[in-house]
Amino acid sequence: MADRKTKSKKPVAKAAQTSTRKPARVRSPAAAPSSASTAIATVLLLRTCGPNGEAYGDFRWPLEEGREVVAPDWRPDQSCGHGLHGLLWGEGDPNEAWHWEAGAKWLVVEALASDVVDIGRTCKVPRCRIVHVGDQKTATEFIAARGPGGKAIVGGTATAGDRGTATAGDRGTICILWWTGSKFRRAIGEVGEDGIEANVAYVVRDGKLARKEAAP
Repeated sequence: MADRKTKSKKPVAKAAQTSTRKPARVRSPAAAPSSASTAIATVLLLRTCGPNGEAYGDFRWPLEEGREVVAPDWRPDQSCGHGLHGLLWGEGDPNEAWHWEAGAKWLVVEALASDVVDIGRTCKVPRCRIVHVGDQKTATEFIAARGPGGKAIVGGTATAGDRGTATAGDRGTICILWWTGSKFRRAIGEVGEDGIEANVAYVVRDGKLARKEAAP
C-alpha cells in the first residue's frame, strides 16, 4: 500500500481595489437548486495506524482531523495497494495490517462514494479527509453514530434491545438486553470467545446468545 499525505498551499491574499464607477444593477438571483440535487454522496471508512501514524509501506498518516490525504500512486483497479485503504462503514476483514496494539490510533476518514473501489476484504480510495482520530472505542462509536444501522463494525460494540438482534465485526462485542420476567438483564459476548463469531447475527435464547438462524 502506498499512502502519502499532501500539503495544502496557503492562498495569497490580493490587495483590495477601489473604484469610482457606479455599481451595476443587480438582477434578482435565480432560484437555488434543492439541496437534494446538489448534495455530494460521501461515505466513512475505518482504519488504524501506529501511535505516531505509522502505516504500511513506511507511510505516516497525519493525526489531525480535517486534513486531506491523497494517494500519490492511485490505481483504480481491484488489487491491494495503490490507494488509501479502509473498511467501508467499519465492515470487512482487518487483515494482518490492522493495528491492535496498545496506543494504536483509530481513524475515521470521509471519501466520495463514487471513488470507492471494492477490493474484497477492504476497499480503497484515491483521496480522503480525516474526520476522527481516537482509539478503538471512540472511532467505532463515531462511525456507528453516523453510518447505516446494522453494520458489523470491526472492534465495535453491537447492541440491541429486548428480543433484538445484534451483529459484531472482528474482535467486537455483542450486548443484547433481555427480559427475565421480573427485570432486564444483558447477555454479553466477545467475538472470538465462547463460540461467538464475527459477522453473524445473534439473539438471546434462555438468557444466552444464540445464532439467529439456529432453531430455537
